[in-house]
Amino acid sequence: MSGKQQIIIHLCLGLFLAVSAAAAQDTDIRDLTNLEIEDLARVRLFTASRHLADSRKAPAAITLIDRDEIARYGWRTLAELLRSVTGFYTAYDRTYDYVGVRGFLESGDYNARILLLIDGHRLNENIYDSAAIGTDFPLDLSLIDHVEIVRGPGSSLYGTNAELAVLNVFTRHPDNQPAFEIASTYQSFAGRAAEFTASLHRGGAAMLASGSIFRSNGPQRLFFPEYAAANTR
Repeated sequence: MSGKQQIIIHLCLGLFLAVSAAAAQDTDIRDLTNLEIEDLARVRLFTASRHLADSRKAPAAITLIDRDEIARYGWRTLAELLRSVTGFYTAYDRTYDYVGVRGFLESGDYNARILLLIDGHRLNENIYDSAAIGTDFPLDLSLIDHVEIVRGPGSSLYGTNAELAVLNVFTRHPDNQPAFEIASTYQSFAGRAAEFTASLHRGGAAMLASGSIFRSNGPQRLFFPEYAAANTR
């Protein structure tokens, strides 16, 4: 936004109460980098059938992106992550990010045809049914364990919004998080970001708290040559 400073503050608090059985349930899909090809084909996925199932038996085409891939490519928003997925593309109007699937991106629907989930819980808001995939997404990507992207309609399982795709974001478990972590980045247009994460364990309970702040001055002057041509005046 020209001439103005934009401040976005994300304060995310997550409470995870898990027994050892639940933690063990996630271990087979947590670290994918050390798996052989045969083992990778047997990774269990949740989103396609709403229960953990073998990926070879999943009744849908699914793309799985884990936290190592997020760190490797340095994606900062969910929109940037989705641009790397086959059949997905995004648009930006200097306010919000929009996602299209297989050539379909209807103007003005605010991502209402995509169902966005965090750990299986619906995140689309209740007014426009929009899915926040830009800087308005409430989680920093460093808190994501993996993302399951299911192509095609999923309304029979999830209901409203699951028309083009279902995006299920799984958060990192406190057991796999350092006790305290702090990070900062510097971006173009004097963009600065800082993030802290802390985890706490007490017996069978675990808690993960995270907060971040982002500030960018933005471009001071916007110029579009196509609008300065003589035939557009």
